[in-house]
Amino acid sequence: MILMNPEAKEKLEGIFGDRVRFDRDEALVYSHDLATLPDPVNLLIKTVPDAVVLPKSTEEIVKLIKIAGEFGIPVVPRGAGSGGYGGALPVDGGIVVDMSFMNSIIEIDEENMIAIVEPGVVWKDLEHEINKRGLSLRVYPTSAPSATVGGWVAQGGWGVGSLTYGSVVDNIEELEFVDGLGEIRVIRNRMKLDLVAECEGITGIITKVAIKLKSLEDMVPIVVQFPSATALSMVIERILAEMNPYTLNFATPKFIKMKQEATGHRSLDEKYTAMFVFTEEEYGRVKETFSAIVAEYLGIIHEGEVAIEEWNERFYPMRLKRLGPTVIPSEAIIPIGNLGDFLMAVETELGEFALGIEGWVIGPDKVSVLAFFLDDERSKRFTFSFGKSIVILNLAKKFEGKPYSTGLWLSHEAEEYFGKKRLSEILKFKKKFDPYGILNPGKIFPARIRGIPFVDIGKMMKIGTPFLEFAGKSLGKK
Repeated sequence: MILMNPEAKEKLEGIFGDRVRFDRDEALVYSHDLATLPDPVNLLIKTVPDAVVLPKSTEEIVKLIKIAGEFGIPVVPRGAGSGGYGGALPVDGGIVVDMSFMNSIIEIDEENMIAIVEPGVVWKDLEHEINKRGLSLRVYPTSAPSATVGGWVAQGGWGVGSLTYGSVVDNIEELEFVDGLGEIRVIRNRMKLDLVAECEGITGIITKVAIKLKSLEDMVPIVVQFPSATALSMVIERILAEMNPYTLNFATPKFIKMKQEATGHRSLDEKYTAMFVFTEEEYGRVKETFSAIVAEYLGIIHEGEVAIEEWNERFYPMRLKRLGPTVIPSEAIIPIGNLGDFLMAVETELGEFALGIEGWVIGPDKVSVLAFFLDDERSKRFTFSFGKSIVILNLAKKFEGKPYSTGLWLSHEAEEYFGKKRLSEILKFKKKFDPYGILNPGKIFPARIRGIPFVDIGKMMKIGTPFLEFAGKSLGKK
């Protein structure tokens, strides 16, 4: 357990004044993210920070890192906390760095279509500002109303627009960060970006991002409902082979049911559903072919008001929490050719649970699937219910899938996620530029469990996965 050194505390107060907090009640807010964890987890690691700092500049982060290095205090950067993998949680106290005050849009370069922003900028706010210049984001997360630029870049991932433009990392022109020695560094090369972006802050605290933009275009959303998961999957593959939608997402009947119950508004039947979004120009070119393909698989097309409503709802999957009151999320990436079989397997193994799945096509050959289990963290059963997220991941693996991210809880999956070569390069980079190991310990490379020598979170998860899977399916029933 780390106790805040009095000298370190005094130095922090001298720099940050009332923007540093040592109060436990305030610190509790930073001890969890989107996912609510079972109480026994807190016996293994210390997720409550010893201090919370809100910097306003890169220079303040430099000073913070030098103090942390001097006293060996872990530093955990945090955006909006909208992730669900524990990437922004402490594992042994230390300092959480809340980046929300670093929220300036520094420059919008209309000619080169680049936005330079601080990490605390919220994606939807950025979209609003660049829309005024006739520009738009190429990709953004479905959590855009709350998620920050730095948070999503640090976690990595795919979202709206990824079918056309790739991952968030593919859309970074330049990245500034502060390393574990308190030095400011700038990277532009993609191979170098891979050592900081998507690395959960373990190699540097992101302080500035240059993001690639596109021209603002009118979009045409088309919602199609299908009689089966197989029909849904086959149409998606056909459409991708013959035309170029800007983005494409899908949902299971239960997700549609849960979403409509949560919002109190019903506009769709409870069927397998896909939303294809085209530019006006592309849709004008392919409309007849699109309709013919959909009809071949007995799909029902919804255009106009219903489709626009669904497109506007893309930002709010977490409204399902109203029904929970707790949501257990689980996310994975699978080959697009296995989507139908995966969805049917989920229904076979987990059909009795309150489970909805939505997903996004993130490339010509892969999709991300996000599962939401409804539960109640106040229940004694909740400790076992959390294992249902492992069931989804293991089902995805059966269909050649992998984790969507690693963070804290899936750090043992890091080699599968990053690949052995890239993971080795990340470790070398971290040892060189974070020699004291203060930057977000326990992420990607597993954290030690408090009081148990030679055991880390990764080993515990590997050993416990069969039990968690069994518990999730058998003991975690409502």
